[in-house]
Amino acid sequence: MDRQEVAALVGYLGNAYPQWAPTAGTIRVWWENLQYVPASEAISAARAVVVTQRFAPSIAELLHEIAEHNDLIAPSWGEAWLEISEAIKDGAPSRLHTWSHPVLKRTIDAVGWYDLRTSTNVDTLRAQLREIYKDLAATSDRQKVIASAKGLEYGGVVALTIGSQEGKR
Repeated sequence: MDRQEVAALVGYLGNAYPQWAPTAGTIRVWWENLQYVPASEAISAARAVVVTQRFAPSIAELLHEIAEHNDLIAPSWGEAWLEISEAIKDGAPSRLHTWSHPVLKRTIDAVGWYDLRTSTNVDTLRAQLREIYKDLAATSDRQKVIASAKGLEYGGVVALTIGSQEGKR
């Protein structure tokens, strides 16, 4: 996004949330953090946020919405457990199952598919699995949000472009 697109985005959010009073400094900070995000992605996320949140979003909330819209965010624990339960019932080896998100596979690998399928203490194993999943998902989600902010999810070459953008400010 260029500065004018960011200014328009901030203006849109300012109009949607009259209690929020963005300044020129706000636009600068938003541009610094959204410059590698395609304008269409940011606008789409802003529209979604406007109808779902009572207060103006932070940059982090907008980036999270963008990542979620692009299916980069790990499924909720409930969705993950449903998928794991169905895979257990299926009985096929984990390596033959196509997991919906890499975090699910990493979680299963960490606990052990055999242990998960043969445990007699399902409640304890499920609680342990949940903790592992939530930790891995939080780390993955954070990395995806940061990557999308830096343009990595859009094919950007951040190491080269950040330096070249410094002189344009």
